[in-house]
Amino acid sequence: MGRDVKDGVNIEETMSMLDNIATRNDVAAIGETGIDRLRGASEEIQTHIFIHHIKLAEHTGKPLIIHCVKALDIILRLHKEHRPSSPWIIHGFRGNAETARQITSRGIYLSLGEKFNPDAILNIPPHLLLAETDVEHRHGFFDIVLSGKPRVYSYGVMFPVFEAVEEWIDGYDAVGR
Repeated sequence: MGRDVKDGVNIEETMSMLDNIATRNDVAAIGETGIDRLRGASEEIQTHIFIHHIKLAEHTGKPLIIHCVKALDIILRLHKEHRPSSPWIIHGFRGNAETARQITSRGIYLSLGEKFNPDAILNIPPHLLLAETDVEHRHGFFDIVLSGKPRVYSYGVMFPVFEAVEEWIDGYDAVGR
């Protein structure tokens, strides 16, 4: 792979440095990593880096925080190929109910930020649902009482949500979002 043409970064050197940092106790997760078909390096380079991060998460036993834009097919294929034991978490999930079912049926966590599809939340098993706390305006979803200890860190803290989300969805006002 050598150099990422876009930024002139030596990918192999950077991944080696990350490998050393990732084993530290103060590192809670690997990522944000993944595939973004709309921006960034080529799909080939992003996939190469993502696979390295998959292996690093497995080696360290730490969760993998995933950025996925129009690349769910690749993410799910790699999940099937690598059969990870470390948790995978797709952060900032905005997909629909069917996509939520497709992802969570594989045991992959979904983390919701400020913008999300309210229909999807009803199709995410509570034990695979995380709420991101790093949003600028805390309203709607983030007014739910969150219980439990933080599960992983990525920008902000992601909390597992165990409350009855269905009641909240019934009162959700999509106007003004």
